[in-house]
Amino acid sequence: MVKNTPQLRQAIEDVQRAIRESPSWDSLSDARKRIIDLRIREAVHEGIALEGDKRDRFNAINQELAKLSQKFLGNMLDSTKKFEKIITDKNDIEGLTSTALELAAQTAVSKGHKNATAENGPRVLTLDSQSYDSVMEHARNRNIRKELYLAYLRMEGKMASLDDAMELLEKLRTRWKTSNNSLKVKVPQKLIIWNPGTHCFGLRGSGNQNLEFNEEELRPYFSFPKVMEGLFNLANMLFGIKIEAADGLVPVWDEDVKFYRVTDSSGSPIAFFFYLDPYSRPSEKQQGAWMLPILNRSRVKIVFHEFGHALQHMLTREDEGIVAGSRHIEHDAMELPSQFLEYWCNHRDTLMSIAKHYESGNTLPDSLYEKLLAARTFLAGSKFLNQVLY
Repeated sequence: MVKNTPQLRQAIEDVQRAIRESPSWDSLSDARKRIIDLRIREAVHEGIALEGDKRDRFNAINQELAKLSQKFLGNMLDSTKKFEKIITDKNDIEGLTSTALELAAQTAVSKGHKNATAENGPRVLTLDSQSYDSVMEHARNRNIRKELYLAYLRMEGKMASLDDAMELLEKLRTRWKTSNNSLKVKVPQKLIIWNPGTHCFGLRGSGNQNLEFNEEELRPYFSFPKVMEGLFNLANMLFGIKIEAADGLVPVWDEDVKFYRVTDSSGSPIAFFFYLDPYSRPSEKQQGAWMLPILNRSRVKIVFHEFGHALQHMLTREDEGIVAGSRHIEHDAMELPSQFLEYWCNHRDTLMSIAKHYESGNTLPDSLYEKLLAARTFLAGSKFLNQVLY
């Protein structure tokens, strides 16, 4: 790549040195100095230092890359949308939660199976995250998990063969085996070698047996409105801001989209507004609700995590928009604010404030809370291996 040659690095240094030695450099704010450095690097990376045939070749490569990138995204979306697995045999969906079965039945109805039910089928599995994650974590049929896994990653389309990729991952698995937290717990059955059909299920299946912990036990305690109420209260405690509904002030693109106003704790001045669009809407979705506003544990973490990113933008005090919020932050620091907020999901007072049963209003029992904490570190080494995929 032309972005990392000695000539271009020297060009960046020459321009930066000239600007920094100019009389006006010291009078600039730190933010503007950073903007100048960023703009110089971007200009050089975009080929400003190239001439003649090299510039023409660079422009041609960029144009071709833009076309291929767009084509790739289109193909990926088409493949994801196209894939569906129709399940009629109950044995194929053994282990799936009642929520996952209801979703699969609703998907089948939207695909034309008007009489589909969770109990009698047919059921349709897709690559939508709600469907895919449930299958990979709970379905006992290894072939079903493998089929969805390979469809999701399209490993046969990568440069490396499946055998080569699995050989590399197996080397990593062996290295991490000795530090795997599963050694702290007696596993009743030998874990099968880590592969496309077992990696998520091995975590979930072993976790349930050893810790007697079932994610479905938690789900009724995390209604979406209550989670958002607790999240907004947490933001108030941490940052002194007040978040209020402002529906009707602006048009929205769907009836489920909410609009919010944010002020300081005293009620003024208005700092910013934001939209909240919490639900996925597949293009084939029929009219009417297809999922309850009840979250599983991982979705609660995602809500907190993504709101951390939003707050990084909304609470910035930097006046220079180009470097405000998360713009132009180095990648290794990008996730710090979101990860910080996500950790509050494990804070007892915060968790108990949002974990209210959606029917009875009862708070999450202490016994479930203790299991939840124990599950955080269960098989942590294997969870690391899952990140190798990405």
